[in-house]
Amino acid sequence: MKEITYNNQKKEIPDSLEELSPKEYYRYLELVLMMNAGEISPFQMRCKLLSCLLGMKHSLLLCRGEIQEELLAQLPALDGFFDIT
Repeated sequence: MKEITYNNQKKEIPDSLEELSPKEYYRYLELVLMMNAGEISPFQMRCKLLSCLLGMKHSLLLCRGEIQEELLAQLPALDGFFDIT
């Protein structure tokens, strides 16, 4: 698990596929399929995945400016989901 901080809160998120819950894994697969089909960009995929892992009911892109900036700075925490060999 990886700890991230935003909006003065600390939250642990999975940093590998093995740490995802079944619900998170299903959403991850949906996002991968959407990205591979060209429906969303890799950036949008990362944003949607981070929103899911944080338990947000909406996209992080809908957050206030300063919170959005904090969350966007956390996107590299998802690199483990994109370095699959």
